[in-house]
Amino acid sequence: MKTRRFIPLAFKNTPFRTRRFSSRARRKNAGIVGYVKFLQRSYRRKDARPEWGILDRKRYILWAALCALLLSSAAALAIPRFGGKDINGKEHHLSDYKGKMVVVNFWATWCPPCREELPELAMFHDNHKDKDAVVLGVNFEQISKSALKAFLDDQMIDFPVLPMFPAQGTALGRIVALPTSYIVSPDQSSIKVHVGPLTNEDLMRYLKSFQ
Repeated sequence: MKTRRFIPLAFKNTPFRTRRFSSRARRKNAGIVGYVKFLQRSYRRKDARPEWGILDRKRYILWAALCALLLSSAAALAIPRFGGKDINGKEHHLSDYKGKMVVVNFWATWCPPCREELPELAMFHDNHKDKDAVVLGVNFEQISKSALKAFLDDQMIDFPVLPMFPAQGTALGRIVALPTSYIVSPDQSSIKVHVGPLTNEDLMRYLKSFQ
């Protein structure tokens, strides 16, 4: 079975007591499952509190998972205003594509798994842009527009790509790894987050989940 890869942007080692319940701990792992696994690993550390019993630890993990689930569900309902100018100067906004699934893909030219998924994204965009889905790329790195344009021409990428410096941040959320994709539902009522490279099979599964 092929292992999915992604490139971490900022992983920091911090003491157990300072990272408990912190956003830093959540940023260190992608998704709710990863966060719960992180908590489980933390309990096996020698600096975890020995006076806590097994039952208390299980309740703690369950409570943390429930909180993370509620937070993610609440965030999914609030679709932020996101958009900007592509490499050719044309404006693109999520609202322009209402009625279609939008794949907002954050990537960089230096990221091997990002380059690996670009042909899949391009093929999906070409097959669905006139029907039910589009891809909106976001180049997330410090690179000149001329160098980016040359890269896109060389890779024959024709879906819109918005240049964005990491220091700018993003209205969709904090990017902790590349590639990261935000899958916006056609009615723009919810967003799903996919960390790691996407395949055509993944994209079709997301598309069917909204139908």
